[in-house]
Amino acid sequence: MAKRVTLTFVRPDTDTAWYEITSGETDYIVANYVDTNKRATRSVSGHSGLTLTTIHTYTDDGLVDWLADSTIQTFVTKVRTYYNGLSVSQARVTEDI
Repeated sequence: MAKRVTLTFVRPDTDTAWYEITSGETDYIVANYVDTNKRATRSVSGHSGLTLTTIHTYTDDGLVDWLADSTIQTFVTKVRTYYNGLSVSQARVTEDI
């Protein structure tokens, strides 16, 4: 069974910038999760408004690997810290699909 992870971020105003992923972070994710088919899909909506929603679909093993990957967890911590400092609310929902 696959997993769908929905991340929702709500910023206080449109002057608050969304986190911009670096090319190094993108390259790592692509090499280790996209190119290996561990992460099947990704969609983003609401980039210009107050709410940003990203939906990722992983294989079961892909999500397990993502959660255990120290490089990814360092990245996730970096994003959370950035948003916490700007009072951006964050929510994550994981579903079997």
